[in-house]
Amino acid sequence: MKSILHPRVVFELFLITGFFIVGVYTVLNVYGYKYNIQTRDFEQVGIIDIGGEDFDANIFFDNVKLDKKIPFVLKDVAPGLHHIRIEKQGFFPYDVSFLVSPAVVVKIDSVVMMPQNLVFTDIKNSDFTESIFRDNQGNLSAKGDNIYVQNNEIWIRDSLLGVNKFISRFNKPVSHAMFFSDDYNILFVLEDNLNFCDQIMQNCYKLRSFSEGDQFAVEDKKIFYKDKYGKVSVLNLSYE
Repeated sequence: MKSILHPRVVFELFLITGFFIVGVYTVLNVYGYKYNIQTRDFEQVGIIDIGGEDFDANIFFDNVKLDKKIPFVLKDVAPGLHHIRIEKQGFFPYDVSFLVSPAVVVKIDSVVMMPQNLVFTDIKNSDFTESIFRDNQGNLSAKGDNIYVQNNEIWIRDSLLGVNKFISRFNKPVSHAMFFSDDYNILFVLEDNLNFCDQIMQNCYKLRSFSEGDQFAVEDKKIFYKDKYGKVSVLNLSYE
């Protein structure tokens, strides 16, 4: 005589199996694993965290347009080389490529879009502008990190970890390194030009010529420039 399982027993077995599968998947997901349909296996994934001032733009991840705006986070990113492109009308495109490793967060703290019309506007020198140049501490971030140059290299002294972090090396001497007002992007002088680079040195721009005796300072997403004759101008990098 055949033994037939009662429908209720079958249902309970189905629930137990379902809970087991969901439980295993949840645990794997918590530890950063995702099921890859192509390889039919679980793989540990990474996260991409893009920060910056809140603004609308066209954002592409590996050539696929995303329905997101700055700032944003991408989870469950497969390990490997990835590319992000950010486009905004009137600004140069922002392009970054990076290698995502398993269980690692790749973070860009502050995206700054550079206007295509790179013009410093002349302004009247005043007590306010004089105070910006006088009190400028652009080599120090808000958390106390110190940016400095060694011949043709840019370094940052991490105040929290107490270590020196290598940023970039050039083929000619660098001078006057300074943090932008967001404490992540960098200003520096190279080959008699004032330059602006993002924190991973993939988006760099020549802002204007620089002469010995000139000064520059940052305040509230603005770059103030004073030449050796006292003429003051400003480049506004906010999106207002």
